[in-house]
Amino acid sequence: IAPEQARRFEAVRLFAARARQARPGFRLTAENADDIVQICRMLDGVPLAIELAAARVRVLSVRQILDRLDDRFRLLVASGSRLPARQRTLRAVLEWSHHLLSHPEQVLLRRLTVFGIWNLEQAERVCGHNGVEPGDVLELLSSLLDKSLIMLDTELDGTVYYRMPDTVRAYAAERLAAAGEANEAWQRCLDEAVEEMEELAAETARPQPWPRRLNRLHLLDHHRENTARLLTWAQRNDRAEEGLRLCVALRPYWFVRGLFIDGTRSLRQLLWVSPETQPPRVRARALAVHAELCLEVEGAGTASSIASTALETARGCDDVPAEAIALGVLAASALRMGQDEACSTNAHMALAAAEQVPDHFTEVSALGTLGRLARRRGDTRIAEDYLKRSIAVAERMDDRWCVARCLNGLGVLSTQRGDLETAADLLDRAMGILTEMGVAPQTARCSASMGYLELARGDVSGARRRFAGSLRISAAAGR
Repeated sequence: IAPEQARRFEAVRLFAARARQARPGFRLTAENADDIVQICRMLDGVPLAIELAAARVRVLSVRQILDRLDDRFRLLVASGSRLPARQRTLRAVLEWSHHLLSHPEQVLLRRLTVFGIWNLEQAERVCGHNGVEPGDVLELLSSLLDKSLIMLDTELDGTVYYRMPDTVRAYAAERLAAAGEANEAWQRCLDEAVEEMEELAAETARPQPWPRRLNRLHLLDHHRENTARLLTWAQRNDRAEEGLRLCVALRPYWFVRGLFIDGTRSLRQLLWVSPETQPPRVRARALAVHAELCLEVEGAGTASSIASTALETARGCDDVPAEAIALGVLAASALRMGQDEACSTNAHMALAAAEQVPDHFTEVSALGTLGRLARRRGDTRIAEDYLKRSIAVAERMDDRWCVARCLNGLGVLSTQRGDLETAADLLDRAMGILTEMGVAPQTARCSASMGYLELARGDVSGARRRFAGSLRISAAAGR
């Protein structure tokens, strides 16, 4: 960020002013502007915290201050200050504010640290016990909000969400640990999240209007911080079963958002936590989803190996959902490794299992694999038939993400056979859905498909724009 842009923020101007007092000659520069903005964000714009951080430029660089903010309570101390004792350190300010809270407010504040964001119902279920009555949570939240110890985050689908400033969270988390409630609070939060995410996954598996699907996607976006924190806690505290159930419930979300690395990392860590104690069906489904994600990250060989283990585990406990996913991965892996017969056999078996569950996500994937196999064999019409079948399955569910992926595939085939008007219509429809969803990986692919269409039309400059757009989207998404 440029210095002139950084100066637009009041917090940055305060930091720079206090830093100049501490070290005459200090300036906001292109080299330190990003770090100063990050410091102000980490300190939630709290004036006292920013002043205490800026005072440290007497002995530290801006980058060193930023690197040490994880230990902010030791770093942010106003030595020799004329301020009252309760304002000389960030910790003292928070301790003073905490002391003024009622006992139920103190209890609720420390328990809320297990959330990244939360709503009223979540706070009641997780925090409303032993010292905090569920019926009192709304009033207590209002009081903490008035005291600026929590803040409104956003409203999603008619529900208000809250979050806690990071500085307050760091202090309140210490209080949670000191009260001996940390394990119980995290476990209750994990249990609540597993229940909620499994309900959302069950909804996703049923037909529902597209606006509701889109709302659920945005809700999961907002819960991403919560789930990441909970999966880390589950892995570190031998709660693999709950963690794996959460991962399986997040399967469609990870694919829609292209979070393959996040998913594989979480599953790999959890699958190695006391594997002998994991319920067979939980482990089978987790292995199958892990294989499915690995196909996008580590390649066909690794995915096929994990899928084989998942299939054996699934058949051992008669779990058809896991079997369907595993067979789908084996089919896709075989296609990538040039094993056409294995691909066809496994894809048809995956399709039958997915229809039995039912699991439209796996059904669409298996049909897509069969379509790609037909295309490689030169059977374009058969490939199109499979994609049209996929669209019919997705449209029954009103899952437009799956529809868009298939429309992109049909658009590519139409371009290759020279039906450019049809290709343009199909790709425009796909791009409209993907743009509405804000899904970078598929949007980049669709933009590239449009580039090849422009080349087929003879519009080289148009193709260049499309390919450049595809690259920009991929780069912005870290791909």
